[in-house]
Amino acid sequence: MQAKSSCHRFSDLVRPAAGLLWLMLAVVLGCLAVGGAAAAGIKPAPEPKNDAALQAAELPAFSADYQGTLLLSNSPESVPRSGVLYRDTVGGFVRIFIHHLNDTPFEQRLAVVLENGAKDNRIEVLRRAAAGPDPNPLVTGKQAQGMYFSYNQPPAVVELGTGQSAELDCQLSDKIMATGDVVTAVVDFYAASPVTVRVMMLRPHVSADKFAVVADELSGDGRHPRGTFPGTERIMNLKQVFVASKVMLGGITLGDGMLDSFQRGYDAVSGQPAVNHGNYGLNYNIFIPTADNGERFTVYANARGSHFAGYCVWRYGDERQIVPLPREQLSFGDSPWSGYFALAGAETSGRPLWLTMSPPGGSNMPVRLILVYNGRFG
Repeated sequence: MQAKSSCHRFSDLVRPAAGLLWLMLAVVLGCLAVGGAAAAGIKPAPEPKNDAALQAAELPAFSADYQGTLLLSNSPESVPRSGVLYRDTVGGFVRIFIHHLNDTPFEQRLAVVLENGAKDNRIEVLRRAAAGPDPNPLVTGKQAQGMYFSYNQPPAVVELGTGQSAELDCQLSDKIMATGDVVTAVVDFYAASPVTVRVMMLRPHVSADKFAVVADELSGDGRHPRGTFPGTERIMNLKQVFVASKVMLGGITLGDGMLDSFQRGYDAVSGQPAVNHGNYGLNYNIFIPTADNGERFTVYANARGSHFAGYCVWRYGDERQIVPLPREQLSFGDSPWSGYFALAGAETSGRPLWLTMSPPGGSNMPVRLILVYNGRFG
């Protein structure tokens, strides 16, 4: 998975960095009531098929990252031998994003091992999802994202004494990878004290915590991202109300490195600076206020880096829906016109819209949200 340049294709756990983010998060929590399907009874606008949609003006937005630390393990994406794929020592709220292919001639599995420091530690696993093995990275990326957004289980607690280590249950132990298979996984946890995290590929019969002691650390492949990055969530708040009767088209770009900046951090294994090209593992929480004029609008996802296969969470008033992108097939962005867009949802304006998205493993960035006024475009 990688970011590509834009082309003509279509809970104490939250620790914001500034007081303004606390206010914005309070608004978020007030809008997240779970309800029925979004867009009930609202017919979407026809799919855009002309240059106006591709060139829709960017809607100005404020953005900021918050909440803990992201550990990204995607390099080497094709793993040539057993070993440690990424390692760092972190505490507080942590998200691990994993996406790898077995490029060895043997069966392998992925594992995450936690090694505790100098005092007793309590780790709460808040959310986890793992998909695969499958030779198609779009399949594992999309399935893992759907599982992650749908996750609704109580936290699992891991207690570690001084110097103890244990394999973290990321739902990976039974995912035996043949040569060429891919596995994608996402896990959120909270560690009361710093803990060393090792993401590894190893033979299925090998004990992960014992292997962690002797395993070599693999170098990155120089093409895919890995590293430690500040923030697991990015809030994007439109600076102006979207007025469906006045604005026919508008766009919000995600993961291009220009209109939407890439995360910057470091590679703890190499000691070098790291850039999260595409912002994989980062959740976008996008706030779109809409004018209370009764007009209808539609939101499309516009794939601009070729293949894209994921999900979004659509929250509108009391309604919540997890929406496949695209709905009718695995991916989009790989065929003319009809492959460039995926329907996120349609509504009558008047209430704030929240969209949560994240770059899926195996997909290419950037992607752009296109807001269409139903009454004028079609």
